[in-house]
Amino acid sequence: MSWIEPEPYDRRLFAALDLTSAFGRLCLILAPALRVEPRLLRNARRRYLPRTDADLENRLWFSRVVESRSARSVSLRPGLARLLVDHLAGGEGARGAERLAHLYAFIAGQTRDWDELDRLEQALRWAIRDDDRPRVGELLRDLLRRIDTSGGERERTDLARWIKGALPSLRGATEAYRESGWLAQFAGATLGDTGLMLHGAAIPPDPMPAWLGALVPAGAGLALGVRLGRDGDRLILELRGTRIRPAPVGPYHAGA
Repeated sequence: MSWIEPEPYDRRLFAALDLTSAFGRLCLILAPALRVEPRLLRNARRRYLPRTDADLENRLWFSRVVESRSARSVSLRPGLARLLVDHLAGGEGARGAERLAHLYAFIAGQTRDWDELDRLEQALRWAIRDDDRPRVGELLRDLLRRIDTSGGERERTDLARWIKGALPSLRGATEAYRESGWLAQFAGATLGDTGLMLHGAAIPPDPMPAWLGALVPAGAGLALGVRLGRDGDRLILELRGTRIRPAPVGPYHAGA
């Protein structure tokens, strides 16, 4: 499932939605959110659809537009959400962009208490949707800074797991950034999951820098040394079982 490429089922759901109805309008309002918690759902309905009641919230919570749900939140199908956000932004020129920016601000205000990485992933989706390339690069670099300033191996491993879960669904828009390749290489080496680095020729053939390689957790003593490159039209991945010895490294800078 991807925020970038809606599936055929997403397109059928979108075509079947009456976007002029209260339910359709609520879907549009919530589409930019990474996930929908009860407070966000309630406040969105009260603010934008004040003449409706709580039954509308219950209808959305258990509807087909939801991909996953728990007691605490639901997530709209990412492909459908992308179609809804595109609809919000289109058709009215500058007014569409202003309306979408207003919803971004509302959702950001309602999700201030989220974990920083969740807010970063949500912001990354928005930047990709808006084709805001400087912002995408800034957010990817922020992830690298988090790795560089992390408190230890456990925190870096948690970051690697987050990268593994978040970046693949966005890779169609992040693959042009060398930082995306570095993050995938770091996560793959940290988790011992080379599949993160072999999802096609999407990752730039730019090996992760030495300072980042030095932060790969050593684990039981052997770690995965990674170098990604090209030989003509072939993508070459070189794996080396090496002991990674932590070395003094400076802070990550945009030009690193």
